[in-house]
Amino acid sequence: MFESGVQNEADRMYRDRLKKLEAILSGDTTIALHLQFLIRANKADLQILKNTKVLQCISVCVVNPFSVVT
Repeated sequence: MFESGVQNEADRMYRDRLKKLEAILSGDTTIALHLQFLIRANKADLQILKNTKVLQCISVCVVNPFSVVT
């Protein structure tokens, strides 16, 4: 009975490691860490960034009214 509990614990640890490896290889972990770094290191004023994005969208729509910006 004791060996069964140890085996279940080992299986659980193995599955956890496989999930972590899958997340790393799929790029999910890398993307999350990169975004976390960019958010933490961001020193820009968010309102300026938002206004710039809106103005860029407006200028693209004025130049080509048939373009779709997402």
